[in-house]
Amino acid sequence: MPKRVIYQEGDTVGALPHTFLFDFESAGLNRMRAAGVTRFIEFWCQLHCQGRWRIIETTQTLQVGFDRGLDVVFFQLSEEYSRFASSNSIIQCPHSVS
Repeated sequence: MPKRVIYQEGDTVGALPHTFLFDFESAGLNRMRAAGVTRFIEFWCQLHCQGRWRIIETTQTLQVGFDRGLDVVFFQLSEEYSRFASSNSIIQCPHSVS
């Protein structure tokens, strides 16, 4: 099945330098749970980010991007991130935050 964009929110202008890619299939999440994760992370970004951010949900993945390094640090330290990214097989981190 091709990846099609289901939901997108946040800044849409230009590329963001720090983008994480979560793999819903590897995490074993169905569409309903995947949508819940996306909305939860969107609300987290709205509450905590001071710089630009973007989320893009496709049928198989979730991209979460930031332009501000401090927002990336806060995101990686958050309980939400640690729960979802407990396995290296379900997330790809940008080289700038490895």
